[in-house]
Amino acid sequence: MNQKHPTIKLFLLSILLLSANFLFAQLIRLDPLNPPVNVPVTVYFNAAEGNKALMNLPGDVYLHTGVITNKSIDGHDWKYVVGNWGKEDKKVLMQREGPNLYSFKLQINSFYKLGADDVARQLAFVFRNADGTLVGKTTENEDITIPVNGYIIPVKSAVSVLKENRRILTVDQTLTGWDVKTDKGMIMIRPYTSTIVGITFSPNGREFQDSSHAVVLKPGVISLKTTRFAGGQLLESGELSIYANNQPYYLAFIYRGDTLLREDDGFFDVAGNRGVRFKLDKNESIYGAGERAVSMNRRGYRFPLYNRPFYGYEKGATMLNYSIPLTFSSKQYAVLFDNPQKGYVDIGKTDPGIQEWGTMGGTLRYFVIAGSGWPEIMKSYTQLTGR
Repeated sequence: MNQKHPTIKLFLLSILLLSANFLFAQLIRLDPLNPPVNVPVTVYFNAAEGNKALMNLPGDVYLHTGVITNKSIDGHDWKYVVGNWGKEDKKVLMQREGPNLYSFKLQINSFYKLGADDVARQLAFVFRNADGTLVGKTTENEDITIPVNGYIIPVKSAVSVLKENRRILTVDQTLTGWDVKTDKGMIMIRPYTSTIVGITFSPNGREFQDSSHAVVLKPGVISLKTTRFAGGQLLESGELSIYANNQPYYLAFIYRGDTLLREDDGFFDVAGNRGVRFKLDKNESIYGAGERAVSMNRRGYRFPLYNRPFYGYEKGATMLNYSIPLTFSSKQYAVLFDNPQKGYVDIGKTDPGIQEWGTMGGTLRYFVIAGSGWPEIMKSYTQLTGR
């Protein structure tokens, strides 16, 4: 008779129990781990983990899933989405394995119908009840992603903004505005109306013409005046004036004698991240930036500036498929960051006193809109971008 020693039996039982406990303690698990795309895979979902929206659900659980590939911009850029939201779709119905534990079997290539030149890196999931009113996600209500195909998720390192510490060399008044030459590039200031001004940064110091995806208005013919001081220049163009500080370089925007907005230290440019930073007053509130499931005062948040669906969103979702690179201040001014590439706005989240606009590339240009009230500011904004 082939009998195992009691100690060996106990050891094997302990391993089995540890494996089961490890599986149950995870929000999601693939078996096998990090699998290739051409083998059978079982997806396990633990409804008692993450946001627990489906915990102890008496009904069925369905998955909604896609693939993060080599062509995805980021972890929210799902490709080959599978699911029929809000419907009892048997194609994505999960098998109940026990209390709050569900499974689903698939083969990545055939299930998602990947293209020949697509490289799967992660699978993305959210889990839902039949009508989609309850959605299982991470603790932070984010999409659930898990690596496949041997992919190793890179460790993100903090990107520090390089302090440029520019100084102004010359300020030349032109027919349409001012060219501010610094020791690190040129800033072009162009008034569009007496209350709208556009600021563009050229790192190589040369003026260039590029089309805007948002702005339809052309720079206006406005009376300009330059007054020079020991520490800088006052550039006047109707009701909105700009003070250009010599060293360190920065611009401050003045409306009817009141300073509305001041750059921190102008534009910044580091590998993979370039943009501009503004100072925030202590009691200043900031609104706008598109649809977000957060408070109307956006201060203390960081938002992506590109459109992605957020399946089964709840309070706290920072991206709802409709982003606008425009913010309004309680001090009655607006800032439009005129750059179509993938970017972000950090409104006092990383640095409580700073509003930072960033992008992965493209033209660095923004507009400041001033006015005596919200109706006037909105009228100017629609004049700038079209009505």
